[in-house]
Amino acid sequence: MGIQIKGIVATILYCGLATFILLMVTKIFFGLRITPQEEVEGLDISLHGEVIQ
Repeated sequence: MGIQIKGIVATILYCGLATFILLMVTKIFFGLRITPQEEVEGLDISLHGEVIQ
């Protein structure tokens, strides 16, 4: 049972580290948040140019 617990812990650590690395790479190239102005305008308008009529 000890080997299984070590495997579970290793998997959790690996997934956490991989997720962190992917988030940092995404943050560098694309950013993780929108600007406050885009948030006020709405994502449809600021990102897609769509307007509800």
